[in-house]
Amino acid sequence: MHFYRKQISMIENERKKPDYQPIQEITLERHKYTENWDETYEQEKEKIIEVSKVLVEFADLVKKVFDAHKIRQYFDSHPHLGVHGHIGTEEQFNFMVSKRAIEHNIYTEIEDALIFGEMLKYFGV
Repeated sequence: MHFYRKQISMIENERKKPDYQPIQEITLERHKYTENWDETYEQEKEKIIEVSKVLVEFADLVKKVFDAHKIRQYFDSHPHLGVHGHIGTEEQFNFMVSKRAIEHNIYTEIEDALIFGEMLKYFGV
């Protein structure tokens, strides 16, 4: 959901520009493709609605399995987000960051904080 919101925000910022063109040609390596940002904008809004419903259902399932105290303990432990934060120790995570296998900076910290806050909302913690 966070990704979709970022996309919407980026498109909204582009729409404010006087020379805004919704049709964008994007080149990735040797491949080119065309994207209509107005269509993407509407699709991302729909995805946010869908993902919100799934997140509510997921949170309800977690709350059925774990009592509120255990959920609160998890959030109080300040876990790292993403797959690497859940499968390794703090030392392993730091090692991956030091080798630049995982990006970790002030911007990723801010993104994680925003995602973490969103999670707290869904779990009612």
